[in-house]
Amino acid sequence: MNTFLNRLTTVLGEREKHPWGAMLGIGRGTIGNMFTGTIPTSETLNAISRHENINTTWLLDGRGEPYIVHKFADDEECADYLDALFDEKSWTVYLVTDQKRLALVLTMPARYKVKEEWVSYMVVEVLAGRCGRKTLNRVRAEIPVCSVFLINTYPHTMHDLSRGQIGTYRLLYSSSPLLHQDVSVLKEHKIFEWPEENIPLTPEEQILVDNFRHMAAEQKAAYKSIGDALAQPKNDEMAS
Repeated sequence: MNTFLNRLTTVLGEREKHPWGAMLGIGRGTIGNMFTGTIPTSETLNAISRHENINTTWLLDGRGEPYIVHKFADDEECADYLDALFDEKSWTVYLVTDQKRLALVLTMPARYKVKEEWVSYMVVEVLAGRCGRKTLNRVRAEIPVCSVFLINTYPHTMHDLSRGQIGTYRLLYSSSPLLHQDVSVLKEHKIFEWPEENIPLTPEEQILVDNFRHMAAEQKAAYKSIGDALAQPKNDEMAS
């Protein structure tokens, strides 16, 4: 995908270019020019970015990830970002998990004006990284103002979503969209088999849990060996 046209064709996927362009408020002439490799105006790029959640830097020159993802280094940072979002509007929230990691997709209908016509689209915010207990509790606090749904998925899908490989079309509109509203989340809904949903943790324990959850498999195995070694004297004492 080393050209603008290659990347644009990838974004389009299985869709037809002219109906797609009409949905974005882009004329047939502009669409035809783009699909010969002509770089469009900033207005057209903004329309594509809105509808597809596309990273325009990637679309233009291939740098970065295809789709926009907000990545957080810690749980509190993610919860704070949600505060800013929830202060403004009511969102539909999707909790996406493989039971090891958590990502969020927030959607909200919106529109913009092209010449004299209003064009409708879906705002999409993807949040990933170290999203955990604080993030989850912040979402719960918005129920029932926000509708919240649980999406259980596979590790490879979590990997793709968190790394900006899944855009709005695949999330919402493809023949097999990732997001659906089959499982509604209530405030008391137990979502994950995470220790902090059952046993209150100290701040120090929370840091250990958060770090362990995001370690690579070999790092987890090393830490487990240390934990087993530390627990052995206590086990021996109990056995005697």
